[in-house]
Amino acid sequence: MEQEGGEMLEYALVAVPTGNINSSYGVGTSNIAIFGPIASKLSYGTHYVYWREDQYTYCFAYSSTISFENGRFSGQDVTVITYETYNTYNSQATFTTAQESSFSLSPGNYLVWSDLGDYPTLYERGGEDYAKTACIILASFGLYYLFHHMWADIRQRYIDH
Repeated sequence: MEQEGGEMLEYALVAVPTGNINSSYGVGTSNIAIFGPIASKLSYGTHYVYWREDQYTYCFAYSSTISFENGRFSGQDVTVITYETYNTYNSQATFTTAQESSFSLSPGNYLVWSDLGDYPTLYERGGEDYAKTACIILASFGLYYLFHHMWADIRQRYIDH
């Protein structure tokens, strides 16, 4: 295809990875002890979604670009952690991390865990945020009190005399 100025434009077809939810298996509370602590380590503003892909595969995706709109999770440059509990007879479970440049997951009416939408969260940040805010307020008050009294002492010793 030609653009203004005579330059040729090339188009490439790119496959968009999508998460799948198998209707035969619910995510329930399986493995939230693994993924809850991971969610607690995410920085503020990083969103996540956790789902069960099939009988043995659990997935956790996170990124600051993940959003939930029109019943679909989507995002760019998303980290996806996959936990597979069974590969072959007597095999060890696997835990892998991959980057997806374009992520999409449509949960439909199935349960997922996420900090977006009306889904349950794996980790509640509220208590931690209140504690940090209380510490900042107390530290600010302490600094105000300290500097106010220091200024009063300086004024009394050097300015008022």
